[in-house]
Amino acid sequence: MTQRLTLPSWRSFALLGLLGVGALAACGTTQQPRCTPTTCWGCCDKDDVCRTGFDGLFCGTRGAACTACTSGFVCGAGVCRVAPSLDAGAGGGAAGGFDAGAAGGAPVEDAGPPRPPADAGTRCTDGCTGATPVCDSATNLCVGCTSNVHCFGQTPYCNATTKTCAACSPTQGCRAPTPHCDTRGAARCVACLVDTHCDPAAPLCDPGTRACVTCTVGRGCGGALPVCDVFTPGGRCVECLADSHCSEPTPFCDTLLRTCRADPVLRGSLVAAGGAFSCGVSDGGVKCWGANSSGQLGDGNLIMRSAAVDVASLPADAFDVSAGASHACARTAGSRGLRCWGSNSSGQLGDGTTTNRGLAADVPNLPDVVAMDVGQSHTCALTTQGGAKCWGLNTSGQLGDGSTTTRTTPVDVSGLGAGLIALSAGGSHSCALTAAGGVKCWGSNASGQLGDGSTSTRPAPVDVSGLVSGVVALAAGGNHSCALLSTGGVKCWGFNGSGQLGSGLISSSNVPVDVIGLVGAVSLTAGDSHTCALLMDGTMRCWGSGSSGQLGIGTISSSISPVAVTQLPSDVIAISAGGSHTCVRTATGSARCWGRNFDGQCGNGSTFPSSVTTPSVVQGF
Repeated sequence: MTQRLTLPSWRSFALLGLLGVGALAACGTTQQPRCTPTTCWGCCDKDDVCRTGFDGLFCGTRGAACTACTSGFVCGAGVCRVAPSLDAGAGGGAAGGFDAGAAGGAPVEDAGPPRPPADAGTRCTDGCTGATPVCDSATNLCVGCTSNVHCFGQTPYCNATTKTCAACSPTQGCRAPTPHCDTRGAARCVACLVDTHCDPAAPLCDPGTRACVTCTVGRGCGGALPVCDVFTPGGRCVECLADSHCSEPTPFCDTLLRTCRADPVLRGSLVAAGGAFSCGVSDGGVKCWGANSSGQLGDGNLIMRSAAVDVASLPADAFDVSAGASHACARTAGSRGLRCWGSNSSGQLGDGTTTNRGLAADVPNLPDVVAMDVGQSHTCALTTQGGAKCWGLNTSGQLGDGSTTTRTTPVDVSGLGAGLIALSAGGSHSCALTAAGGVKCWGSNASGQLGDGSTSTRPAPVDVSGLVSGVVALAAGGNHSCALLSTGGVKCWGFNGSGQLGSGLISSSNVPVDVIGLVGAVSLTAGDSHTCALLMDGTMRCWGSGSSGQLGIGTISSSISPVAVTQLPSDVIAISAGGSHTCVRTATGSARCWGRNFDGQCGNGSTFPSSVTTPSVVQGF
């Protein structure tokens, strides 16, 4: 195929000057030499005078037949064009010979100033270009399309009436399994518009997605299974999605099994990577390793440990652990309470003081904790009484109580009632997951980590843009946040300087964006500048900063999209991303870590190498 070089008009004029052709004025009233093969690359008016721009003049009087072009030129669409005999690129005729020979000797345009695209109604003999590139043989006029073969992308169908490419129309353009055209906003093909378009297997038309479903919010369920689980594709009727759907004698909802039960669900994280230390749930309680300058290992002293040691003053029934910059907390099954240890400079241990603790101690007046998470210097929890409570540093509003006052005891997060499923505490912000599958966040927002479309700090919860349903898990990182969708995909938002959003870019976003190339995710974690997901097939993907080997790919390279962790056991059941390292817990009871290891946070028995780039077995665990 011949490629034509088309130059902007100012470059064309300059090139003509170099070729010895006189400078040409803009098309208007200024008269130039008569139209000849070497002096006119523009319009010729009715007096056969060259005009070099596009002010609506035609070759001849407006709308009249083309008669004004001189020998060697042909007139079409109001422009003088080089005749076929002068368009062979042999020189000696038209200046420069800009086209090196079009197939078949058909008339082609010279390389002069660009013309406006041909309008609908232009005759095919004048050439079909721009928005109307197809010749309709029935009318000999240029049109957008005459069949679907001419259309593609977002407008793949040819409207037989207007002969333009379109998404669909009420009368044509859609085929099974999406045979109906939804003309609300941008036209799209959907499975249904009303219930009568659906069959008995999925009898309801979801008004939002226009898909046939077994149930949708408020429709299709009753009796012993009164709640529609919209997280499941197509919907399914279940007993509960939150505690608010249950009552005595089974007041607690198992949000994974979707059933009501008598006792709170004892389910939590089995591994936690903190700032420069790590912890994990073992058969006899909780063990930690790494930095210990604030007592964050919980063994009663301040000695750094490169192998796992027991957290003292913690019962053997501890089953859920979370770690922040320099403090950690664990839930216990017997008391259903929360115990914390380590740094307390901002009251993050919740005991009413700012005294560091090298031994685990109860958070007073916090019974029946059903979920918790530890941020950089703050802590949050859900209780059976409903709502969320946070405590610790609050300079950015990360406690969500409507203020920026640091708190040494738990305070209620404003506006969050019963029915929350989970929460996640990040660097200086926090997020919560609602029973409907929506996400709310609060706190620091300088990088858009709250996802509300702004960069304004919010001391009380705000909705994350576009995430009103379909979310099953959250992960708040240093200055970014991520959500795991019921579809197995992941969306992230906030700071992206290291690619931690996984969008394939390094530009930050104050609204959720898709993590590219990631399917089948079942678990999610976010560190300071990297993010990881565990997939259904047992493999693990990480993305973002890899400067300390925290992506687990054998190098210290970063990645703006998910990459596979190498040398990973096949039985990983829990994952956690920390400051610059990552840890996992396996079904057989072992733990492995990788990444920055200056303080022994990888637990390999030493601080060497200082960057561990593939999973390493934690000693003493």
